[in-house]
Amino acid sequence: MGFKKCLLRGVRIGPVKCPAACHRTHLEHLQLGSHAINVSVGCLPVYLKNADQSFFEKNSLSVEQLLQIRTFLIKQLYGTRAFGCNKDREEASVWMHLARPLATICFNDHNGPFPSKCYLPASFIPRTDPFLPLLEEFVGVCRSPFVAMMYLNFMEVAPRAEQLPFIVGCTEKWLERFPDSNQFWIEWDFGGRLSSVLITIFRASPDVFDANGMRSSIDKVLTQLVCLGVGQAHEIENLLYQRQR
Repeated sequence: MGFKKCLLRGVRIGPVKCPAACHRTHLEHLQLGSHAINVSVGCLPVYLKNADQSFFEKNSLSVEQLLQIRTFLIKQLYGTRAFGCNKDREEASVWMHLARPLATICFNDHNGPFPSKCYLPASFIPRTDPFLPLLEEFVGVCRSPFVAMMYLNFMEVAPRAEQLPFIVGCTEKWLERFPDSNQFWIEWDFGGRLSSVLITIFRASPDVFDANGMRSSIDKVLTQLVCLGVGQAHEIENLLYQRQR
């Protein structure tokens, strides 16, 4: 029985040790038990990225199956000491062995000293829509700057109107966590990057900013960003104002 089927049936694997040589064939060659799966933090990005490839590239998983796998692996991560110690830290870094799992949850590759980047091309971004609520839920639990960077990498690939509630929801959570952090919003440029994503969406789909419930949330977010000194947020305010005239 393959690893993906094991996840979906709730069979026990483990605990699994993941040597440096682990690769795609591990999905098909694991010892099975009978109760619950136990996946180590080190193996999580391998299994998760292989599941993503099965969905996006091979079309061998359904949305429901990948959603189950991603939900399960995130819950596995919640139970680790490493996650508990890093989920709410203010630094832009996390423990080394936790970086890749966190990045993969956000559809990112993380390779040590090299810049992290989203591993999904623009053509695959529309297929991520069913997973946005899970990602927004995750960022409500893990609001570290490192994870925020991974989310921005993902958001910037191909900003779309369908992503607007997700982007605004994530921004609200980061504003709750870093309400007056000049370092987070200005020095690390989260404010500028988020604003640029919003501007891209506005220019392509301005009507989505007037959707029920969205405008008040957007106005509140932009007001906070402007007060923090994010110049691009003021640009969006001007665009919205000109549209109303």
